[in-house]
Amino acid sequence: MPLTTPLSPPTSRPALVPNIGWPRTAAIAVLGFVVALLMLRYNPTGFAGGGSDDQRYLDFANRWWAGDVGPGDTHWDLRHPLILSILAAFRLFGHSIASMLIVPAFYASALAGLSTGMIARHFDERTTLLWLALFVCSPVMHEMGTSVFPEMLELSFGVASLWLVWEALERPAWRAGKLIAAGGFAGLAFLTRETAAALIIVYGLAFLVRPKIPRAQWMWLWAGFLPVIAADVTWLWSETGDWLYRWHIGSRHVTIASEHMIGKVYHGGGPILNFDLASRWVPSGPVSVHWTVDPLINLILDPAYALIFVGWAAFALPLFRRRDIAAGGYARARPALIAVAVVSFVMVTWVLMLRPQPRYYLFATYAATVAVALLGMVALRRAETRRAAKWLIGLLIVAGLVVITFQADRNRPTEVVAPYLAAHPGSYHIDAKTAEKLRSPLAERGIRARLTGGEPPVGGLRLRILTPKPFKLWRPIKEEPGYVAVATTYEQRPIVHRLMQSPLVAERPALRVERRVR
Repeated sequence: MPLTTPLSPPTSRPALVPNIGWPRTAAIAVLGFVVALLMLRYNPTGFAGGGSDDQRYLDFANRWWAGDVGPGDTHWDLRHPLILSILAAFRLFGHSIASMLIVPAFYASALAGLSTGMIARHFDERTTLLWLALFVCSPVMHEMGTSVFPEMLELSFGVASLWLVWEALERPAWRAGKLIAAGGFAGLAFLTRETAAALIIVYGLAFLVRPKIPRAQWMWLWAGFLPVIAADVTWLWSETGDWLYRWHIGSRHVTIASEHMIGKVYHGGGPILNFDLASRWVPSGPVSVHWTVDPLINLILDPAYALIFVGWAAFALPLFRRRDIAAGGYARARPALIAVAVVSFVMVTWVLMLRPQPRYYLFATYAATVAVALLGMVALRRAETRRAAKWLIGLLIVAGLVVITFQADRNRPTEVVAPYLAAHPGSYHIDAKTAEKLRSPLAERGIRARLTGGEPPVGGLRLRILTPKPFKLWRPIKEEPGYVAVATTYEQRPIVHRLMQSPLVAERPALRVERRVR
C-alpha cells in the first residue's frame, strides 16, 4: 500500500485526509469483511490434493496435529503462519479439509475489511465501495481466497504492514507503535513466504527518497520485524542445530522434482540472481520468447490477472489525466503503488528467480486495485469522463465475474466420486493421479480403502470422471476399448453456466462406471 507522500505539511492539504475516526473506520471494515466473506462462497476453487501444494500443507499440519511437532524438511513445511492457522482452524471448527479452507477465506475477508476501513479513513468512502467491488470480483483474489496456498496470508500480512506505515506517516499519533506493528506484520509475511522481502525494499526506498518523518523513527520497523524473525530462527536452531536452517531449506527447493522445470531438478546453486535457473523454468502461459520477458507477457495474457492492470493503464490515458487527478488521493498514493507493484514483480521474477506464476504477483495486483479505485472515482466525478469510466469499471467487474464463474473447481473429483462410493459398496479403481488427489477427502469419509489407483484386473470396476466440453454436452460418451459401461451418473449444471453455454442442457455426465472385460 501507499508509503510515501509529497513533502508538503498536512496542514496545506486538509481536504485530502478525511477526518474519519476509528469507530467509523471499524464499522466500514466490518462491512468489507462480510461482503468479501459472502462473495467467497460463490464458486470456490476448493481443495486440489494430490501433488498440489495444499496437500503438502495438509499433510504437515496433520503431522503437528498428531503431536509430532518439529521442523519440516521442505520449504512448504516452513510456512509456519499458514500451518499454525490451519491448526487453529482444526481446533475451532474440527479436523477436516472444510476447516482448512476457512483459513484463506478468513484472511481474504480480513484483508478486504482492513483495506475498506483504511481507504475510507485516508481517501473517501465512495472510493472504498469501488475498491471493494473490484476486489471481490478479482479472479485471482477469489481463487487465492478459496484455496489453501500461502499467497493470501502473505498478502494480508504485507498489506497490514503497508497500511500501518501509511497510517504512521499520515497521522503522527502513536507513530512508534504503528511502525512496530508494521514491522511485526512484515515479519509474518516473510515467514509465510520469502517473496515478502519486497516490503523491505519498498520501505528502504521510502526511507531514502521521501522519509516524511525523521529517519531515526523508521528504526521502529525493525523493532517489530526482528523479534518475529528471531523467534522463528531460535526455534529452528534449537531443533536442528542450524541457525540458517530456513535459508538452507529454501535454497534447496529447486532440487525437488518439478514438472515445471526443464530437467525436473536443478543442482546449479541457489535461486537468488541465478539467471541459469530462471532460463530453465517452463513458462506458466502460452508464450515462450525469452525468460526475461516471458513472465510479463504471460501475465498480460492471463485474464484472471491482467484485467485490473488493463484498467490501471486505461485510466492513465490522456482521457482521464487532468489536474484534479493530481490534486486528489491518487497523487499521494501513486509513488507507493508503483513501488509496491514494480518491486514485488522484480523480486519474484528477477531476484528470487521463482517460476513466474501469476499468482505470485498478488502485491502488484492489490496495488492495481487501489490505483483503479482512486483513478476511477476521480473519473466518475467528472462529467466529461463519467461515461467512459462507467464502461471501463463495468467491464472490469463483469469480466472478473465471468472468469470466476468458469474457473476450475478443484473439489470436483471429490464431489463426483465420494457420493457414488458412499452409495455403492465394493472396490473400485481409478487412474493413479486422481486416486492421489482423492486420498485425503476419502480418508476423511472413511472410504479410502475402497478406491485403488491404477487399472483394474479383468472383471474389476473402474471409475472414470467425465469432463465434457460445455458446447458438446449432447454428444455420446466415448467408449474405451476393453471396458463396458455399467452406470453413468449426472450432475446439475449451475444456472449461470446454462445461461452462457448450451442453455437447453440441464445436466452433464459426471462419472462413468466401467467393467474391464479384457
